[in-house]
Amino acid sequence: MNIIGIRFQIPNEYGNILEKLLKNELSEDSFWRRGEHEEILTFSSNSLITADNDLFTNLEIRKYLKPKPYYPIFFTFSVYFKEQLSYPSIKSIRDFLSSNCDFVVAVIDACELIILSKEQKRIDKILNLSNSYKHNYIYENQEMDLD
Repeated sequence: MNIIGIRFQIPNEYGNILEKLLKNELSEDSFWRRGEHEEILTFSSNSLITADNDLFTNLEIRKYLKPKPYYPIFFTFSVYFKEQLSYPSIKSIRDFLSSNCDFVVAVIDACELIILSKEQKRIDKILNLSNSYKHNYIYENQEMDLD
């Protein structure tokens, strides 16, 4: 079975965990498609991402994540490293495997981080950055909804 992702238990608290674990992806030119539901709180706002649009560049996402601690409750971002005609939101592993999407990051119930990647080296780099978090592998034949 091929590993296509990892699932982490993350602290249920304000912090900057996404910026830490996704620093390589946030540094690479990419397009980040926001899923249907997103709730990332800050101390001063009910939503970290205040823009109405659903498609962002890596620089825009990095700008949102960098300046202040946030509390990720629930979200999905589908990441595309090449320009596409469209950027569909990924809702399951099956969607991911049959799409042009390169990478998916999702938080569920404020304490579970899911990352899917079509490149094993990305998963390996994230595992190296996350040595203090307990994780499980996700295999390509698993059924799992992300949204």
